[in-house]
Amino acid sequence: MLTVKIMKFLGSIRNIIFISDAYNDSPTKNLTFAAYNCEYKFLFPFIRYLKKLFRLLLHWTLLILLLLFVWNQTHFQFNQYWSETWGSAIKIAMQISVVVMFVVGCGHLGDRRLVDFSLALVVITLFYGLLNYLQSGTFSLAPIKASLTAVALLPVVCDTRNLKQFLLLNYWLGLLLIILSTIPLLHFLGWVDLPHESIRRVGGELGRPDLDPLSFGVFGRTESYAHSGFPRLQGWSSEPLHAAYFVFWTFACWLLTFPRSGSTLKRIFYWFSLVFILINLWGLQSSSAWISGIVIILGSIALWLVRRFCQQTSNLLWIFTFFVLGPGLLIPFALALIPDMHHLIINESFFSEGSNWRGKIDFLNLGMGLYSRFSPQLEFMSISHNLLLDLYIRYGYFFLLPIMLQFFILFDRASRSRFYCGALAMLVVVIAHTLLIPEAIFIPSGIMFQMLVFAAITPLLQNRHN
Repeated sequence: MLTVKIMKFLGSIRNIIFISDAYNDSPTKNLTFAAYNCEYKFLFPFIRYLKKLFRLLLHWTLLILLLLFVWNQTHFQFNQYWSETWGSAIKIAMQISVVVMFVVGCGHLGDRRLVDFSLALVVITLFYGLLNYLQSGTFSLAPIKASLTAVALLPVVCDTRNLKQFLLLNYWLGLLLIILSTIPLLHFLGWVDLPHESIRRVGGELGRPDLDPLSFGVFGRTESYAHSGFPRLQGWSSEPLHAAYFVFWTFACWLLTFPRSGSTLKRIFYWFSLVFILINLWGLQSSSAWISGIVIILGSIALWLVRRFCQQTSNLLWIFTFFVLGPGLLIPFALALIPDMHHLIINESFFSEGSNWRGKIDFLNLGMGLYSRFSPQLEFMSISHNLLLDLYIRYGYFFLLPIMLQFFILFDRASRSRFYCGALAMLVVVIAHTLLIPEAIFIPSGIMFQMLVFAAITPLLQNRHN
């Protein structure tokens, strides 16, 4: 009997939904409800409300899970210390969301420029993934995940409303985490007393108990030892460097979502949030983040001067190219010509990095051999925090062309945009992937950041937004 009642109830609901759909689609909206012999006419508005609520919940659930999946691929360890049950559940939910968005993206027809750029990112990412496999023999799923993400993002970037919502979602999540992870500074200054505990580090170099962080719960984590007066902040990442990566992305979202019109109170809030971003970046005490920040500041000044006094697009394109090729190849090539430069950098006192420079400046040991690498090398060294130099040393001049083509597409779009903050956001994203965490450009976060900025400054979508 219970089964029969359930089936009758489900049949009634099916009829109600059918009638409500017919009612909505009818031009006259005058159906003869008696023909359907339904006794639940009063439920029509309620059913329509439930359908709208379901679509809204599904929409935001997919966006949030897609965002968490992408961030989690770059050491955003929000679920690392959860219980195994909750951690597995959220991981499965994130993977399902990516698959669903990928299926939707495969059949999505949007702006041709955005679709072509997405396909270009897929091809270039898989190309370098194949090169890495052939050279090192190590298979990585990161390029495949990045390719899936590029297609999954098409329904987001090709729709102005979805794009704006997703950018705001990135901005608000990043800002919230920045504010929370800045609070431990007050603890180390002696202004508040926050409960904390030492936890085991997950990710990064193994066998280093001295790197086990202090956990402040909802206020993030810090290193356990003092660095220049107090431990470095690291948010919910395995180290301050990866936390800086999300700070730079939040700043890029700040540039893209900054209100060009609206209330004064909203503008004041945005400027106030920028103060928190800068304080948190200072609390990370990462020399790589500071160097990247200096390059971004110089680039922003150059962009403003060129836009102010010269309106030619080609000049803007040269500015972008210089601030990528300069730190990436030109400056390292020039440093290699200076005798004993390796020891001078090791002994510098400005950043006081000391032995931490090793791995970043090992290219100086190549001498004149640095300038004559034209093809992939069987024996190579990995250079950290310099994407172009690392790819050049590993694969040679010719195999730099795909990544340079990718940057040219980005720079060409930024140079043609009338949106100064958008052009600057593009510079921030590129510098974050060339000088801060180079390997991130071939994983889901790098793909997402590039696609969102590219879409935000695409003229058609920009005009619709305005």
